[in-house]
Order: sequence, then structure tokens, then C-alpha cells
Amino acid sequence: MRPLWIVTCALAAIGGFFVVLQSVWMLKLEPEWLPYLAQPLGAVLAGFVLRRVASASQRAALVGGVAGVALLAFVTYALPRAFTLTAARGSHAPIVLPVIAIASGLGCALGARIPAAASRVWLSALAALVAACTIQLGGRLGFALGLPADPAALAVFGVIAAAAAGALVQTLAGGTCERDVGIGVLVLLLWGALQQALLHSTLAFGFWDVFLIAGAPLGAALGARWVRGATVRLRR
Repeated sequence: MRPLWIVTCALAAIGGFFVVLQSVWMLKLEPEWLPYLAQPLGAVLAGFVLRRVASASQRAALVGGVAGVALLAFVTYALPRAFTLTAARGSHAPIVLPVIAIASGLGCALGARIPAAASRVWLSALAALVAACTIQLGGRLGFALGLPADPAALAVFGVIAAAAAGALVQTLAGGTCERDVGIGVLVLLLWGALQQALLHSTLAFGFWDVFLIAGAPLGAALGARWVRGATVRLRR
């Protein structure tokens, strides 16, 4: 199995979970069972996109999907102020959590088996999913660990998290993908702005909001470029 593929899969599965969950929220639907369904659906999305970018075994996809749930469960128990996974709460958690983890692993493996035509759009989609995890979950972890809750700190952190996502995707995919990861992160942030507009009926942007929307795609592209440059230097 490929450790880098599994790590990327776990992060993409978490990002997929956030995207599925928040997409349904955009429709102003919040059924109690939604988080349980969003977890394996996000894993299917992650497995599907990631398999288009870099090949791996079905076992790696299974492990990646389970690892995504395990990471969220660890955060839930270690830093509950940062994030709380619904499946890890309540008296039924010892039963529900393993079921969700296995379902997510199977979902990821299923997604990896779905055929699709080759396209560079999958690089952008993968960057968006990984960035959804690094920005959103990373930001929550940052708050719990003392990151200031002000727009400037959020914007700067978002750029750094996007750069990390771009670097990870570049490391996994190889080739030249700076533009692709930048586009993926930009689409993710515009989607987030649309979500805020629909849920809170506001589309007001301050300086730091514009900085984040402009800077995060650039950060992702620079992160990918740095990794590509470092790889070329090591091969000389």
C-alpha cells in the first residue's frame, strides 16, 4: 500500500464529508441522520476523484476511508472544542462509530472502482477536497490550540492550509498541476461564499475575505510549485 495515497485519501474523505454535509445544508435541510450518510458519501467522492489522479489498490482505498473517520474520532475525543463527530457521541458510539468507519472505507473503495474518463479536472477536484479538510478542520484545530479568532488570522491560516493542500496533491500526482490545484481551491472558496449567501442571506466581503479568496488559490499553486521544484532538484 502507498502511505501518501492513504493519507491524501483520508484528508479528501474528510473534505468530501464536509462538502456533502454543507451542500445539503445549502438546501436548508438538516435531518438528524444526515451526518451518518454524509460520511460514506464523502468517502465515495474522495475515492472516485483520487483514483483518477493516482492509482492504488482497493485495500489502500479501504484503509484511507477508515482512516478519515478515525482521524475525526481522534479529534472528537482529544479536542472536542475543535470538532465533534456525530457518530462518536452518545451511548451507542462503540457500535455506530465502527459501522460508519467500515461504511466509509467500503465507500471509498467503491468510489475508486467507478470508471471515468481521464481529465485534468480531477486534479482540481482533489485539491478542493483536500483543501476543504486542511482549511476547515485545520482552522478548527487552530482555534482549539489558540489561533486568534479574527479575520486576518483566519485569512492567513487559510492561505497556508491551501498551500499545504497544493503541496500534497502535487507530491501525489507529479507532473505540472499548479494551475489545476489553484482552480480547485478557488472553486471551493467561491462555493463557500455561495453557501454563506444562501444560508445567511449576505454576500458582504471585507478586505480579509477578498485576501483569502485571492490568496488561497495562489498559495495552493505556490505550494505545488515548490514541491515540483524540490522534486526536480533532488533528481539532478
